[in-house]
Amino acid sequence: MTQHVFAQITPTRTTAGTAQSVVRLEDQLINGLRATREEQQAFLKSVVVLSEQGKLDKRLINAIYVWSRRRQPLYPFPFFERGLRIEAQKRGIALPVVNLVQRVGGVTPPLSMAR
Repeated sequence: MTQHVFAQITPTRTTAGTAQSVVRLEDQLINGLRATREEQQAFLKSVVVLSEQGKLDKRLINAIYVWSRRRQPLYPFPFFERGLRIEAQKRGIALPVVNLVQRVGGVTPPLSMAR
């Protein structure tokens, strides 16, 4: 005797309690770009503010974010900062300066050593 079993595949149900949350742009940038220093996080926060003001397009920010993570997966922040600075300059938008040189004992090395 052979038994036949029939089943219906139904789509997964999403309720209010199980809905996937959306990550804020600020958190995405800080965590994804591995911005650990306060200066880096302040830079990214200012980028978010410019985005909220409509001066920087969120699609542009996300495109440079993805590019920088592909370019340098271990430490993408410098690539993001440089790429966004170039694109913002094309659009006439000034971004704050980020000191990418590590300070030693609270002293920043001279500019000739930094480059």
